Amino acid sequence: MEISTTTQQGITVAKVTGRLDSVTGVEFEEKSAEWTEEDKAKVVIDFSELEYISSYGLRSLLAMTKALNEKCGRLAICGISGLVEEIINVSGFDTIIPIYDDVHAAVAAELENG
Repeated sequence: MEISTTTQQGITVAKVTGRLDSVTGVEFEEKSAEWTEEDKAKVVIDFSELEYISSYGLRSLLAMTKALNEKCGRLAICGISGLVEEIINVSGFDTIIPIYDDVHAAVAAELENG
């Protein structure tokens, strides 16, 4: 797994490439802790190059969502397709976390949501 991070208009945009599972999840959790430190933080995770997400990865997303909610922040994901999209939809995470087609749409929506 590789994670690259940029900031767009005050929103943290993280691109996650490869697999998000029990082997790589610890690194993801360490990075996500940094992204959720600030009050009212907004984070967009780009999964356009994510090949697989396990239950460990889903738990990491849920923990991140809770951490952001406690500080009035928001998490959105974008670029899901194939197996990743299927796993997120079947698990019901599509009802918990806003999902957008791409980074541009996600950032625009998060800016609109204040």
